[in-house]
Amino acid sequence: MSGDSQKKIWNTMNSSLKEIGALLDHGRMGKVIDEPIKECINAFKFDTPTSTQEFNRLLVDFVQSIYHQFKMDIPDHDAFNVAVTALNRDNGYYDALLNVIDNEQNIKQALGCLAEYLKEQFTEDYIRWVFNTKIAPLEWKVKCGIAKMVLAEDPTYLGDPTLFAGHLDILIRGQIEIDRCLYEFTGRK
Repeated sequence: MSGDSQKKIWNTMNSSLKEIGALLDHGRMGKVIDEPIKECINAFKFDTPTSTQEFNRLLVDFVQSIYHQFKMDIPDHDAFNVAVTALNRDNGYYDALLNVIDNEQNIKQALGCLAEYLKEQFTEDYIRWVFNTKIAPLEWKVKCGIAKMVLAEDPTYLGDPTLFAGHLDILIRGQIEIDRCLYEFTGRK
């Protein structure tokens, strides 16, 4: 391979890594995803539901308000399905229903659970978008170089980076998780 070809791959790899790193930076994702959801939670006003129908409408309105924050629409039935899925990960939709009627604190807890679920979903969608638009189109040699650079940060790794070039999403997700944990435990990246 010629020197110019190597230099082009190196420049593409560095440029791609910088762009991907900037897009997946914990602070940036916080601004793009976490902050709009927090704003929505703080702005969301509701009356304490006294019936199943009112509770269901509250859930749908809350999900739709978060989607609108991201300039997206979601039909009522899809919003309700999202809410039930989120609540079923916690104590369950029916438990939430039984506990929220005329209890504002439990409503806030259910909405918090729902907001956390939506944050995870929007984060996953955002990361998938970065992978599909910034990593997937790269040439194989660039992907191999990126894998080598990511793996170079792990001193226990002794292998061929090309084995991981087709799995950059796993490598980078691992690095994102490490960065997130470092941020949570130390307050810095």
